[in-house]
Amino acid sequence: LHLAGDSLGDIRQMLETFHLQRQRLHVDSFRQILERVTPLLRASPNVIVIPKNQSITVVGDIHGSLSDLNRIFQLRGWPGPGNTFIFNGDFVDRGDKGVEVIATLFALKLARPDNVHLNRGNHEDEHIGRAYGFFDEVMSKYSSASLYDTIQDVFALLPLCTIIEGEVFVVHAGISRVRGTNLGHIAAIDRGKLRTTVKAASDAKQGKGHKLSSRNLFLVEDLLWSDPANPLLDPGSERDLEPNIARGAGTRYGCVFVREWLKKNGLKTLVRSHQCVPKGWDRIDCGENTSCWTVFSASDYDCGGNDGAVLVFEPGSNGTPIVIEYQSLPDRNP
Repeated sequence: LHLAGDSLGDIRQMLETFHLQRQRLHVDSFRQILERVTPLLRASPNVIVIPKNQSITVVGDIHGSLSDLNRIFQLRGWPGPGNTFIFNGDFVDRGDKGVEVIATLFALKLARPDNVHLNRGNHEDEHIGRAYGFFDEVMSKYSSASLYDTIQDVFALLPLCTIIEGEVFVVHAGISRVRGTNLGHIAAIDRGKLRTTVKAASDAKQGKGHKLSSRNLFLVEDLLWSDPANPLLDPGSERDLEPNIARGAGTRYGCVFVREWLKKNGLKTLVRSHQCVPKGWDRIDCGENTSCWTVFSASDYDCGGNDGAVLVFEPGSNGTPIVIEYQSLPDRNP
């Protein structure tokens, strides 16, 4: 299968062919998409800011589930003026259609750059991809370790977060343990040097003359690996800000720190993904009209029976989304 052209119709046809006919994207077409999206992502800032006077759909973890991606477009339409999408990381691993998912998302970014925004997740990482299936997927489809390396170079250029103007902070996992951190610190990180997102691994990978500060390494790790403490499940956790022992990376943060972060940056709502939740979404009230939402878009993740969900912010939503839940049929094998 070759991508016929750059139009939205061509991309829709490609996704339909992936989904129904089970054809594989030709390696030349895939490499061309990667080459063309690279300068576009490299030119993007770490912190994307988009206007709120439009319909904005936030999509959580997809994890190689082409059926869920297809279902989301059925429910929300295709990107275009007035209909913008934020894909909040973890496009690959676990599911076996990661190649097709990123080919579709990158092609859409090229076709609709102002209406498709791609945040990095903790699985857009060279080491995690080798551990959780994406490297094996690339090798089984294309037998090319160099192609995997090229994909990781592109992943390193993905922005770290997106802000819906004056209201919502969208990031893969959460806020940082590094006290005093603000959006300016995130904006200043040289993200393209980080092919891995855990500080210890980053320390080991940084060559002479390329070392980032410990502050920035911890900051990236926290943005992509952390989890909130839910005071309803863990009373007294409101002021927690401690290592995320369950994952071995990132920070476990309480709702007091969410509220402080949002207010300091003139925002109302934190939207993050990173955790599979039964309904595909969850909400923690952080007080003083602030909140922390989780959205997870891969339904029946690891055969767990969960719903998938997306969050939709309409004009005038004041930082409160509409929730859309769904279940998708699993991708059939060829």
